[in-house]
Amino acid sequence: MRSTWPLYLQRLMLTCVALIFALDLPGLAPAAGPSDVAGTWTWTWKDSEKKEHKHVLDIEAAGDKLTGRERFDDGEAVKVDDLVVRGMEISFVVTRDGRRAEYQGKIASGKTINGMVNVTNKGQSNEYTWAAEKVKVDAK
Repeated sequence: MRSTWPLYLQRLMLTCVALIFALDLPGLAPAAGPSDVAGTWTWTWKDSEKKEHKHVLDIEAAGDKLTGRERFDDGEAVKVDDLVVRGMEISFVVTRDGRRAEYQGKIASGKTINGMVNVTNKGQSNEYTWAAEKVKVDAK
């Protein structure tokens, strides 16, 4: 069946569709599912004394349910609360030693998460940026 649209409009439409996929425009990208975020994620940051600290977030998926544990430096892992993925956005809460950290981020290509964390300690809140990378698993 021949299109009744002029050739220039057909080409414009194809170009727009290609750009949407190439640019991975927010809201038009496919949603991340539990299997996309399952795995190990790491990030580091430096404190006011320039000491580097490491976080490791282990996320497990069982069907549509996600669970997680987070380690800070060499400390014990703690349970992650309120772990939710909506579209390409992720949020979770970590409570450790009286500090509450509320993370929000955007998942990019299933390999990185960029976002903000609001840390509350003794009634005082501070907001910071954070960026995590998914640890590659070697195929055996």
